[in-house]
Amino acid sequence: MDQDDVVLLKLREKCSEGSDDACRTLERLCADGRDDACRYVPQ
Repeated sequence: MDQDDVVLLKLREKCSEGSDDACRTLERLCADGRDDACRYVPQ
């Protein structure tokens, strides 16, 4: 697991805990073409 994965995982955890900022960050990264971020965006 590289550093990007760790950051994405932490954002996912924060999003799960109710952080709208973390959720929006994941969604924005996914929309910008970061396919690795897309798998962390909650469904």
